[in-house]
Amino acid sequence: MSTQRSQWVTSGLSGLLLVLMVVVMVGCSTGNFQFTGLPKSYYKVGGGYDIDFVAPHDGIAVLADERGRDVLQTRTLRQGESFTFNATPVMLQEQLGLNPEKAKISLYFIPRTLPPEGTTTGQR
Repeated sequence: MSTQRSQWVTSGLSGLLLVLMVVVMVGCSTGNFQFTGLPKSYYKVGGGYDIDFVAPHDGIAVLADERGRDVLQTRTLRQGESFTFNATPVMLQEQLGLNPEKAKISLYFIPRTLPPEGTTTGQR
């Protein structure tokens, strides 16, 4: 293969790769989740080692470690049901395998349908 043709193939593949990356990033960042796999930040309703959340609407609760970008638990909640998470640094380390000094635990709530205008997802 000639050098010119080789350069054209290489630049064509690079361009295709760039287009695919943009499509994946845009496609993955639409909807309720960011391209990192975590829910969008406006769904965040709490965080820390002691969380007690009551769902204002039907939806999905997502407990995640933001720094590691790991989803730790998901649970479907009906309106009025609660989601409770209580942990100690030892529990984070031993049961979840997280470094308590680096972990940032957050709770997200994604409503099944959009809440009525003027309300939130239930931030406490």
